[in-house]
Amino acid sequence: MEASTMPNEKDIIAQRKSPPVHMAIGCFFAIACYNTIEILFLMFTTFRRKNTLYFWSMLVACAGILIQEISASLRVLQLAPNLPMAVITSLGWWMMTTGQSVVLYSRLHLVISYPRKLRWVLVMIATTFFTCQLPTTITFIGMNATPKNHPGIFTPAFNVFKMMQLAAFTLQESTISSLYLYAFNATSKPIRIVREAKVRNLLLQMLGLFIVVVTLDVTLMVTEYIGHFQIQTTLKAAVYSIKLKVELFVLNNLANLVQTQSCCCWNSTIESPLRQESKDSVSDTQSSISGRNTRWPGTQSVASQDRGRTIDIGV
Repeated sequence: MEASTMPNEKDIIAQRKSPPVHMAIGCFFAIACYNTIEILFLMFTTFRRKNTLYFWSMLVACAGILIQEISASLRVLQLAPNLPMAVITSLGWWMMTTGQSVVLYSRLHLVISYPRKLRWVLVMIATTFFTCQLPTTITFIGMNATPKNHPGIFTPAFNVFKMMQLAAFTLQESTISSLYLYAFNATSKPIRIVREAKVRNLLLQMLGLFIVVVTLDVTLMVTEYIGHFQIQTTLKAAVYSIKLKVELFVLNNLANLVQTQSCCCWNSTIESPLRQESKDSVSDTQSSISGRNTRWPGTQSVASQDRGRTIDIGV
């Protein structure tokens, strides 16, 4: 089996590293730390509510990026004991990857109003964790806990699980990102009457998010498959920090569009000025629109909603 012939990570770490490798590790470390600190600053200075799944999942993902990058760099550069750093790296990897998937999930209700579909996304995240991430962690720690004078009994299993894990995360994050693009394109048609430019701009941003997620995840897979362990293990946190930064930008823009006074929220029970604004903006050319109530997926007629209420979606 080809995976069994791959070198042990401990042997790769023990190898002498060239100056370009040291420079690459330092560069990825700086990118991950800078992006994470910037995200944390924006979170604590701009979020009005801090008791939401969105806030806490993003906080966990940020903490995971820092933990994973610092411990992985110390481990690769042999500046700290290997086994403790392997355990800490695994903890940071859990927080960083699963936390980022939960960040995407936490805003999905803004464009999908069907609880069953949202539950299936949550089931997908949990399934990926238990079937791919947990076995990878067990074999990873077992491989690093095995003494050097004993055969690497965990190495073949780890080499298989780590490839499965990367492929599963690529598929999972690509699926959730594509759900945003598809669902928003389908449910935003009514608001295009008065917010066409903003809707089109947000659609382009979601398309960009999908492209960024797929491209960066494929980059991680390629570096793993071609055997650049020393680069890939420190590149992970930099990649996830970039993805999290893009997600923060796009999801906040989505939340702002939903919350604006000129539109109606998909899942809220509010009265929106969209009806009156749509009358004023299109009555000259489409008089038939002026007398209609604007409806969104999962909402009742605007005329039957509670009046004077406001929404707070946690940003």
